[in-house]
Amino acid sequence: MALRTDRLTALVMGGFPPVDGPYKAMLQVTEATHRMTSEPPQRTSQPTASSDEFDWNSIDIALTGAQTRQFVTLYRALGEFDDRTIQGRIFCPRMCFVGSQDVIEYGDRWGGVRVAPADLDLDAARSAGWDIEVLDGLDHTQAMQPAHVLPILKPWLEKVVGV
Repeated sequence: MALRTDRLTALVMGGFPPVDGPYKAMLQVTEATHRMTSEPPQRTSQPTASSDEFDWNSIDIALTGAQTRQFVTLYRALGEFDDRTIQGRIFCPRMCFVGSQDVIEYGDRWGGVRVAPADLDLDAARSAGWDIEVLDGLDHTQAMQPAHVLPILKPWLEKVVGV
């Protein structure tokens, strides 16, 4: 979006690194998800008891084949995307936030893929103009909750755009 318009006031990304995004790993995950939409549900384990924990291997796919195909199309298109080279073309203030424990180990059902936004290259992102917020102790799902996002988002927006 930031590359296609000059109308952005600010850009905030959560749970996805702005530099060296996991495009190939996410393609594997979305292709597996797409395949699963044509299979009967296969719960590989019981959901965890705590609402603070999320077991990616135990979920049933609630999306349709058409919906998952959109994500496959997106990640196929991003396969050769070099997000390092485009950083100089994003002119609005930007922030990325991620949980320090945001590491998803997808099981065999998903192709054994590891997606780890928590491993983002902080120096590269900051050098490219991103403000980075690492939310200590939070995983992917926890770090996306309003109770954690709003306290960092509001002061940042007030600072960079006066909102």
